[in-house]
Amino acid sequence: MTSPAYGVWVEVPVAECWEVTGKAPIGTRWIDINKGDELHPSYRSRLVVQEVRHSSIEAIFAATPPLESVRMLLSLQRTGKAVDSRGRRRKVMFIDVRRAHWTAKIFRAVYVSLPEEAGLPEGSCGRLERAMYGCRDAAACWELEITDFFTCNGFTPGLGSPVLFVNQTRDLKVSIHGDDITVLGFEDDLLWLRDQLETRYELKFGGLLGPDATDVQDVALLNRLIHFGERATTIEADPRHVEIVLNELNLKGAKPVGTPGVSVKDSDETPLSGDDCKRYRSLTMRCNYLALDRPDINYAAKELARRMQSPTRSSWNGLKRMCRYLAGKPRLTWIYEDQEEQTHLRIHSDSDDAGCQESRKSTSCGALYHGQHLLKFYSSTQHVISLSSGESEFYAGIKAGSTLLGGLATMMDLGCSLEGALVFDATAAKAMMNRRGHGRAKHIARCYLWLQQKVHDQEISLEKVGTKINTADLGTKHLEAGRIEELVSLMGLAFPDGKHRLALSV
Repeated sequence: MTSPAYGVWVEVPVAECWEVTGKAPIGTRWIDINKGDELHPSYRSRLVVQEVRHSSIEAIFAATPPLESVRMLLSLQRTGKAVDSRGRRRKVMFIDVRRAHWTAKIFRAVYVSLPEEAGLPEGSCGRLERAMYGCRDAAACWELEITDFFTCNGFTPGLGSPVLFVNQTRDLKVSIHGDDITVLGFEDDLLWLRDQLETRYELKFGGLLGPDATDVQDVALLNRLIHFGERATTIEADPRHVEIVLNELNLKGAKPVGTPGVSVKDSDETPLSGDDCKRYRSLTMRCNYLALDRPDINYAAKELARRMQSPTRSSWNGLKRMCRYLAGKPRLTWIYEDQEEQTHLRIHSDSDDAGCQESRKSTSCGALYHGQHLLKFYSSTQHVISLSSGESEFYAGIKAGSTLLGGLATMMDLGCSLEGALVFDATAAKAMMNRRGHGRAKHIARCYLWLQQKVHDQEISLEKVGTKINTADLGTKHLEAGRIEELVSLMGLAFPDGKHRLALSV
């Protein structure tokens, strides 16, 4: 037990716990996990508090940056001049803070019963001085701790996401996901920051991503695999997600199909049994997590998730079809090639009018770009039943505009001031965005008109492209295999063969 080094708890009588809280000490347990695989084991044992949230206790908030913030850092590394006036190249540093929560002060009275290894006498327990893993407010305490560190070292926290930081003097941009710290900057400044972190925390240094011989070219971060090549950086999902769903459905080695779904509705509406319902929901949510990095299955995964409340045999067949598609295309890489300096973020917006055969609701899809680099892709069902294709495109534009403004705010938090452009392939929706007020569409609720003001104030601009090159079409409906591959290529994505060097097995 390492509590004396970190000062996580102090020994107190159990009677003090009853006097202060009116309850017995909270239990603890060991959690053992292999973060690697059988060939590359990486075992971790962690003592966690078994604190359960009760409905009478207010939720505790801890900020998490958007996933695209890491993609933005990787994109910015590949954008603009390769070297500055001093011949320096921008690199991305990866740091994992060990036992991060143990360094954060806890601001309430928490008493825990400790295992025999702690060596406490009978009748004693531990009163926490630091946040232990498992405490409800551990993440919030860590956020305060790491914010204090960065602000004390000249960094400014973001307004949209307080766990994004920028140091204008040293030109450092930081994104923090839990205890994973990702930083973009020049090597001497990055190493300065690492030295400052080492004065306060125990670190696992993941290296500098860059072209030099001393740099790393392959990194695993947030269950994603990153590779730095001579002309491009690639990002892809952890391949184990695909392996797990294929193993669960006994589809490993099955004949693949060319599309993740079909528009023809399966008529078998026999409800699934209890166990099959649990399996369906578990595998569907894993596919939805995978869809964050797989635009090609985003729409199909979204449609499967809509059936989770009452899954049927047709839902199960749809899940199996998507997995057979993944069997043929287990990898999809996002490619960030070197590009010129950019002045805009652009988002492609599209919808499928009344595409749901049951509810006649439409689907909104958006693809957010920094130059040629895809930062975010989504597909979602609209809540309002539109009365025309132009109206459904208008609602899709509202969703896309919100995503665009969020991307601009994230870029601003990282010290980059860009303009925003909302790209349609529908003239009617573009016209509705350009006007002020309802016009003839007086049935549209007033709450959907806010984006018109943003356009009028020139906070975002509107652009039009042809339907064939609107990449948001990928997430609006089930498409043919050729169209999927065409759009995937337009988005700067690729289906590679083989395995990533850091890929682990189930």
